Amino acid sequence: MADNKTAGGYDPVNMGSVDSSQQIYPNFGLKKPQPRAEESKSFSNDDLKPRYFNNAGGSAGGLNYNVNITSYPEKTGATADLQHHIVFFINIRGASKYKNKTQSVPVSIGGANTLSSGGKVNAGVAGIGAAVGVGAAALAGKAFEAVSKGAAKTIVVGLGAVGGAIGSVSVNEALNIFKPDQSRRISKAIMLAISSAPEAKYGVTYEGAELGSLVGYLARGAGATDLMKGQPTRELAMIAAMTVAQLPGAVADLFGGKLGFAEAIQAGTAQAPNPFREQIFRNVQNREFMFKYKFLPRTETEARNVRQIIQEFKLHMHPEISSGGNFYIYPSTFDIAYYFNSSENTNLNKISTCVLEDLAVDYGGQGFNTFDDGMPTEINLSLKFRELEVLTRERIEKGY
Repeated sequence: MADNKTAGGYDPVNMGSVDSSQQIYPNFGLKKPQPRAEESKSFSNDDLKPRYFNNAGGSAGGLNYNVNITSYPEKTGATADLQHHIVFFINIRGASKYKNKTQSVPVSIGGANTLSSGGKVNAGVAGIGAAVGVGAAALAGKAFEAVSKGAAKTIVVGLGAVGGAIGSVSVNEALNIFKPDQSRRISKAIMLAISSAPEAKYGVTYEGAELGSLVGYLARGAGATDLMKGQPTRELAMIAAMTVAQLPGAVADLFGGKLGFAEAIQAGTAQAPNPFREQIFRNVQNREFMFKYKFLPRTETEARNVRQIIQEFKLHMHPEISSGGNFYIYPSTFDIAYYFNSSENTNLNKISTCVLEDLAVDYGGQGFNTFDDGMPTEINLSLKFRELEVLTRERIEKGY
């Protein structure tokens, strides 16, 4: 991927044209930010979310972190009819090549119930990765060394040198290799007027399970002795017979294999066992959020903003390729918030960190028409985000 800081090029972090001869950030009028004391701390989404925000941007109170926005319509948040808006904050990955091209600060992503939010869990994952990596590398080095002594020496001698070098990696070096990613909140955000009613869907998954007559009876609180008391003798005998008949290799085998002994009992008695079917809780479904926008740019500024907004979403939903070309660097994540009258709207649900799963652009409505410069007069954008965090009651109490 070519360097984005080329004359007239597009910078996916600053969302604008960047002059490569300039060493300042056009959005801030500042030289490249120097490391600050804040760099040693990872801030939460709530820390970095401006309490007061409009189309001129906002500031996370007390922090050296200002947010500038690209908005549609142009006057979103500034006029009485555009006071309801939604803001998309962007978190790039720590390994991203764009992290040094804009003002950014460390941020903890994913919410309270994800692996990425737990420093101790991440440290453990790093330790496991380091141990496995060092061990595998050492074995690779030995294997290459052994093969290089044989007939294929001329072919693998180069690989043997590489394997041996990898095998000599220290644990500390390996820990650094497997160091957990530290995402960074960039200084640009996208603000869009709310055009349709916000919606949040919650779901949990249960799965049906049959306990069986005997287990079901015991599960109701009856002990082994209680089973013999107050229960009709005939029913006890039938429960026992049907339970045994359903055991693999039991009574059915005595009659020459798959005779259907339990079914025969049912047919003869005209009674079927109560399966004591219960619903077993399995998991919580990650929430999905759908947004649809119709862009009808009326000014050159709005047309430019629309292009930049679509480009930004496309860029940050896709991965980068690592410098060696062997790995994908995860796509960016998004923190989304509803605002009203320049303040966060606490009457609506909060949204935890999301990934953008699906994006569709329709250049035109009923027909395809453009302005004189070729810019479509209408563009429709559909976005589908998936929340990374699995919600629990504790998070629901906090407004999610």
